[in-house]
Amino acid sequence: MSEEKRGKTQKFFLTEEIKEELIKYARAGLINDQICKLIGICDKTLWNKLKEDPEFEREFKNAKQLADVEVENSLYKGAVGYTIKQQEAKVVLDGKDSGSHVEIVEVERHIPGEFNKQRLWLMNRNPDKWKDKQELSVDVTKLSDEELEKLAKKYLLGGGDE
Repeated sequence: MSEEKRGKTQKFFLTEEIKEELIKYARAGLINDQICKLIGICDKTLWNKLKEDPEFEREFKNAKQLADVEVENSLYKGAVGYTIKQQEAKVVLDGKDSGSHVEIVEVERHIPGEFNKQRLWLMNRNPDKWKDKQELSVDVTKLSDEELEKLAKKYLLGGGDE
């Protein structure tokens, strides 16, 4: 392809200002494709510039990992539950026929773990045990008719643990 058809390429310089922007976007959890579009460069240019500056490449990767760790921590917290402190208004009686007043008190509330987050966590941490589809391999040629019936009832027909 000739130079005319490809268009002219401009030299891209990785200035300190652009490095700060790249780090900011990486910390925000954006993927490389999104970052490149915001900066106005292609993926290959970003890749090449990172390889030219190993120190900045480490900083960039660390920023992306920080975003991942924040999400992982949030997922974990949402899966196991957590406790928060809140302020709430409480009406306090001053005595019989004396009226009442409002006091602000701090209370702790437990936020229980969410099923979908627990499921996601388990499926990713231990996929052999927690994946949606469990595989069962049985050599049926060595089973009696009674054993085959039990397996069919248990696994195919949704029967109990007989």
